[in-house]
Amino acid sequence: MPFPLSIRAAQCTFAFAIFFTLPALANADSQLDRIRKRGFLNIGTDATYPPFELKIGERFEGFDIDLGNEIGKELGVKVRWETTNFDGLLAAVQTGKYDMAISDIVITDDRKKTNAFSRPYFLAGEAIARRKGDSRIRGPKDLVDGTAAVQLGTTGQKAVERLGLPPERIRKFDDIQAALLEVRNGRADAVVGDLPALKAILKKGYPELEIVGDVFVHENYAVVLKQGEPELLAEVNRALDRILADGRYDRIYHRWIEEPLPVGYLTELDKIRDQGTPIAGQASGSTFSVRWD
Repeated sequence: MPFPLSIRAAQCTFAFAIFFTLPALANADSQLDRIRKRGFLNIGTDATYPPFELKIGERFEGFDIDLGNEIGKELGVKVRWETTNFDGLLAAVQTGKYDMAISDIVITDDRKKTNAFSRPYFLAGEAIARRKGDSRIRGPKDLVDGTAAVQLGTTGQKAVERLGLPPERIRKFDDIQAALLEVRNGRADAVVGDLPALKAILKKGYPELEIVGDVFVHENYAVVLKQGEPELLAEVNRALDRILADGRYDRIYHRWIEEPLPVGYLTELDKIRDQGTPIAGQASGSTFSVRWD
């Protein structure tokens, strides 16, 4: 029995729509395609955090800057850097202002709800800086009854909040240097921040302060990307694999951390590679082989 005219017309209309919609979907560019077509990568950072990122005049330098430039080379494009306050970086990636953010950003479950993360590229953690000789502050428990200074929106702020300090005794600043000044001037008892950055900043400009104790919260840095762009995420992970494997990472680490790469460091990074955002259809736990130049 032949279909009524109205049904056949509906079928034709549906087929016509599919015919024109499928090519449009097939031709839709991914973010990776758009980056390669325009020939450059926009990376956001908070360039106030040596030795990872710092802006001197119009020039960006630091560990993360070198790493991001190498990622650009792997993608076959140039890199354009822009600095902004740390607490706005993740939102800027979400809205597409930046293709990615590289700014010693720690992987957390909360942040993974809104952004995608690459495999980790740095082992870090929160530590405490105090005025030299201030024996009242010897570890995190001693901060509970004191006043702490932190950089706004960082995991250092989260670490202090988890210790139980009330909001009025947590001083928040746009950059870590302002937090350190608060301690140097006696208006706060200690700063909580990433150990590598605290060590570098204190060494170059805060002789009145010192690191006390060891890392009390272990964390890992990763590249932050927009969710829903698996091609770009996969390519960044592959780029990091190559940079870690061929000796470039070792040279970047030695240049900016100013000490040899610890024995077993790359192995530890590879053990936690799955802390980043999973990519559908991609096997986890892949490893890289290290070649020392």
